[in-house]
Amino acid sequence: MPECRTITGYVPNLSQTMEAYIRMWDGIEVWVPHQVHEIAAGEYRILDSDIFGPKATTCLLQFVPGDIVRLVTRLGHHYATELVSSSRTDREYWSLLYGIVIGEPPPNPSRETVERVVSEVETGSPWHHPFVASWMEKLGT
Repeated sequence: MPECRTITGYVPNLSQTMEAYIRMWDGIEVWVPHQVHEIAAGEYRILDSDIFGPKATTCLLQFVPGDIVRLVTRLGHHYATELVSSSRTDREYWSLLYGIVIGEPPPNPSRETVERVVSEVETGSPWHHPFVASWMEKLGT
């Protein structure tokens, strides 16, 4: 694998929007392009996208619109690899869903977030990946 370098060490162009790839689970792991906006040296806000929506639980992104991430460059492409912060009030929810599906659920999700997922799976709205139901069975819910 080529050496990675973090995009730092320069004064950010605060008007710059560029493409960065974000890890996504859609039955298989893929990297999908999203627009990001540089907000500080080495920090980028993920912009809204057609791929992401509040009911879009079939395509789970590692980082979601509103997150601020750091990028690395590999072979001339930029990849989001680290969460710096997020303006999303539902960030824990998306982290839990993504973590469950890739087999790495966060260790201590809040009771409120778990109850939300349980309720959604029980009502079928929105549809969730089968791994989410399996995870709930292991919890005994």
